[in-house]
Amino acid sequence: MAAIQGQNVQVVVTLLDHGANVGANDCHFTNTLQAAAERGNAAVCAAIIEKEPTYEITQQIVAAAAKNYGNGREVMELLLSIDPHI
Repeated sequence: MAAIQGQNVQVVVTLLDHGANVGANDCHFTNTLQAAAERGNAAVCAAIIEKEPTYEITQQIVAAAAKNYGNGREVMELLLSIDPHI
């Protein structure tokens, strides 16, 4: 989660390439995409989705993107480009 918060795409990609669990959760987030939507940027979200293309974009993930004051717009645009019906 620290790599997500640091918005370091290369670190996130390296972790994913070496088997990081994209379904991992912590006490604040149900999964890594939700954490990235709220605290990361679109590039981090895209890297996670590319690694796990069957990820369901849930209302929790959309709500998390809405809370992202710094990068929420770009994250929301990415999510909507993947599933315009969210």
